[in-house]
Amino acid sequence: MGLSGAHPRAQHHPSPCSTAIIGVNVLHQSNHNQAVSDISFKIQPVDKKPKKEGPPRRTGSKYDPIIEAFLESEHSLVRVEGTGREAYYLYTQLKRALERRDVDDVAVSVRNREVYLEKT
Repeated sequence: MGLSGAHPRAQHHPSPCSTAIIGVNVLHQSNHNQAVSDISFKIQPVDKKPKKEGPPRRTGSKYDPIIEAFLESEHSLVRVEGTGREAYYLYTQLKRALERRDVDDVAVSVRNREVYLEKT
């Protein structure tokens, strides 16, 4: 008989399984599908997980140099070019970078698919 409320093909079949642990080998046989798997393993107790290894996480945005260059410049309005990014994507990333840095005196805008930074 199917499970209540379940699809008619989704039937509950109790499948008695037997697991035998011999040394570090585990043999698991399910009577339901007659599958047999044999794996070797060890488990070791540890006090805590090690720190993740790999390249260091980026702190800040790769768009921060654009903001830095603009803030250090004498210009009050610039067009950002040469990033290879769509204007609205670049706008969003620069806007987020400004918010993360709490820069309130710079505005980002898009006009005719070009991105501008303006000191306010």
